[in-house]
Amino acid sequence: MANSSGFVSYFGTELRRHRERMGWPREQLAERVPWSVWTVASVEQGRRKPPPGLGEHADALFNLPGVMTELSKKAQDDSSSFSDFVDLEQRALGIRMFETRLIPGLLQAPTYARAVNQIPGQALTPGELERAVGIRMTRQRIFDRDRPPALHAIIFGVLGRGGVGWHTERSENASANRGECRTSRAACRVHRALGTPAWGQMRRPRRHGRSAAADGSFRRRWLSALVGRGEDGAMIELRTAHTGELDVALLKTVRAFLEDVFEGDLSDQDWDHALGGMHVLAWEGSELVGHASLVQRRLLHDRRALRTGYVECVGVRADRRRHGYGAIVMDALERLLRGAYELGALGASDRAVRFYQARGWKAWQGPTSVLTPTGIRRTADQDGAVHVLPLGAPLDLAGELISDWREGAAW
Repeated sequence: MANSSGFVSYFGTELRRHRERMGWPREQLAERVPWSVWTVASVEQGRRKPPPGLGEHADALFNLPGVMTELSKKAQDDSSSFSDFVDLEQRALGIRMFETRLIPGLLQAPTYARAVNQIPGQALTPGELERAVGIRMTRQRIFDRDRPPALHAIIFGVLGRGGVGWHTERSENASANRGECRTSRAACRVHRALGTPAWGQMRRPRRHGRSAAADGSFRRRWLSALVGRGEDGAMIELRTAHTGELDVALLKTVRAFLEDVFEGDLSDQDWDHALGGMHVLAWEGSELVGHASLVQRRLLHDRRALRTGYVECVGVRADRRRHGYGAIVMDALERLLRGAYELGALGASDRAVRFYQARGWKAWQGPTSVLTPTGIRRTADQDGAVHVLPLGAPLDLAGELISDWREGAAW
C-alpha cells in the first residue's frame, strides 16, 4: 500500500483508473459529482486533495464498497503535497496565479475563507474549520517579510453574482467588485479582461479611463513568470510569446538588442530566421537582458522528416553573461521543445559548445547537408557545429542530417 506521502497522488490515480474503466471522459464524471471538471482534473493529477465527500461519491458510482472513501480519508491526512507548495511560497521571490472559481487563498479574508470551506451537507466541524482558516491566514504572513514576494493574480469569473462565496464578496470582500481585492496583509488590482483568457495570458491594465484591450491597441498574450533577482536586485521576468503577438515596437527593440549582443553580426536573413515561432525574453524591469527563439523546421534523417524545434538568436546582454541568464532562457525554451517536437537542433558557436553540451545537447557526428531547390548540398563547414537535443525520435548521430531550405545560412 502507498505510504502517507503518496495518498493524494494514489487517490487521483485510482479515481482516473476507475473512471476510464467505466469509459467516461472527465467531463462525464464531473456531471455525476458536485464538483467541476477542473476540480476532478486537479484531483486526478495529484495537484490537490480530494474534497470531502468525493470518496463516497466515487464508491457509489464505481460500486466500490468503501475503498475510495478510505483512500480519501488518508489523502485528507496527507500534508506532504500541500506542505511542499507552502514551502515554495515561503521562499518565492514572485508568485503568479490564475483563478477561475475562487479568490486565491493568499488574498482571502477570514470570512471568505470560512465560506468557501463550508460545503453544504459536508461541512467541517467548527474546530476543523478554524484550523483550515488559520492555516490560510498563516500562509499570508509571507507578505510581512522585509522583502515580500511580488504577487500577480489574475482572477477571472469569480466576482460575479452567484459565484462561490458571493455572499461574502458582498460584505468583507465587496471591494473586489470595484476592482480591488484586499486582505489584512496584501492588496492586488483586479483588471477585468475581455473574452476568456487561457492560463498566463496577460492583459494590460486600464489606462486613461478605458481598457487598453477594448480598442484593439493591445494584442500581446504573454506567458510571464518571475524567476529570480538580477545583478542589481531587480526582478527577472521571463515572457514567452509568438512572433505574431509582439508589436512592431517590441520587435524593433529585440532586433536592436540582438545586434548589440552579436556586435553587429546579425544580417536581415539571420533576423528572419528568428521569426515565425516562439520567443523567450528575459527582462529586468523595463530592460531586455536575454532572448532566444524557437522555430519549427523539418530535418531529414534516416528517411524521416523530423518535426524539429530549431533554436535561434540566443543572446544575453554583455554585462549579464556568466551569471545564469542564458540558462534561465534556455530552461524556458527547452520546456517548449519537450512539449511539441521530436527533436531539438541548433548551430552552436565555438564559445557556446560547452554551455549546450552541459545541458544535454549532443554534437552531430555525421555529415550535414541542406536540401536546396536543385538538390542536396553538403554543408561541411557546419560539421561538428550542429547540436541536437534527442526528444524520442530514433537517431544515429553518425548518420547524415539534412536541413530544409531557407535563404541565408542553412544551419
